[in-house]
Amino acid sequence: MISPREITLGLYGAFRLALLDVRGMAYFNCTEAGFWRSFTAAAIAAPGFIALTILHLLHPQGMEMLEIAGSFRVLSIETIAYVIGWVAFPLAIFYISAVLDRQKEFIRFIIAYNWSGVIQIIVLVPIVTLNAYEVFPQSFGALLSMVVTMALFYYQWFIAKTALKITAAPAAMVVCIDVALSILITGTANALLYGATAAVPAT
Repeated sequence: MISPREITLGLYGAFRLALLDVRGMAYFNCTEAGFWRSFTAAAIAAPGFIALTILHLLHPQGMEMLEIAGSFRVLSIETIAYVIGWVAFPLAIFYISAVLDRQKEFIRFIIAYNWSGVIQIIVLVPIVTLNAYEVFPQSFGALLSMVVTMALFYYQWFIAKTALKITAAPAAMVVCIDVALSILITGTANALLYGATAAVPAT
């Protein structure tokens, strides 16, 4: 069981890293137990994930998918994709860290990465919400989304560079692996959902 103090320190450490402060690493419990407990971040970020899913389903395309595929199928596939997303990247980095000769830094990197996931979703939910309700002109909303996305990529790059103690290029590779896995998981989930849509005869 993780303590409120460890959660607070984990989130604060991730926040300090978001400010590009390498001292943020000092707030993490970089032990094997801390590694496993850092996956609590997935539960903390879950409400944000639910909010993003709902916002996606409010779009006409999402509503059509929900109507045809069914709410249970949609929620089941989205939930499975969410869980896989939190597991696939650490598994990939376990092997990548060996290639980079950074096995000793694997635990501390995943701990920092996990807690940073909460910070990232805290940033994304308001932006996606504002764009979904067209608070800004479409062009400005698209620009804002692009800027935030690039900033989050840089955040991930900084964490990889700091926690794994690697140079800029390998850190960029780590971020690319994360993005590639996210695209693969999202694409597979969408294929399953839209496959259900395609399976229904047109009327």
